[in-house]
Amino acid sequence: MISLQSISPRDRKVLFYGATVAAVVLVYLFVVEPLWLQYRLYSEKIPQLSGMVSRYGELLENAGKNKGKKAGYETTVKRIMNASFIAPTEPLATGQLARLVRDKAGRAGITLNSSKPEKSEPAGKLQLINLSVIFDSSLASFANFIKELENDEKEIRVREARISSQKKEYADSEPERLSVKLLITGLRFFPSSTPAAR
Repeated sequence: MISLQSISPRDRKVLFYGATVAAVVLVYLFVVEPLWLQYRLYSEKIPQLSGMVSRYGELLENAGKNKGKKAGYETTVKRIMNASFIAPTEPLATGQLARLVRDKAGRAGITLNSSKPEKSEPAGKLQLINLSVIFDSSLASFANFIKELENDEKEIRVREARISSQKKEYADSEPERLSVKLLITGLRFFPSSTPAAR
């Protein structure tokens, strides 16, 4: 077995840079790529959900005519409501999202350095509420945090991720730490009116 002392400083630098490149590739393959795919799926899903909500509103107006379809749409709206944050105002909905993200981070062993509400976006009778969070964590804790977010009944997605390694040149026995900034998006549902009215 070769010890680190027997390797020349030049070779140590090459090994370090190789390990750094490998770590970046692994983060890309196992974190960034799945997040990007989830974001694309989420972007495709929002117009469908908004369309369903609009059809449900039309159906309620014609309730006497289409009783059979009404039950199916009621089930869909209940599912959308379970997947959304329902609050009378945007700040309250964003607060619900922030509390949920903080709880998920705590379960993954992560302490958030900061969380900040970002500008929301209308999507039909839905509204995309955004929250940016900054934290430091290990790769394993970060992966657990993403799994926690994906496995929640609420529609929560990571729209943007900036991840950098904090590791410089120090012993390989020390775990690598990541500096992470995420833009997390959730849905806010307006059961009785459109977002423009609130």
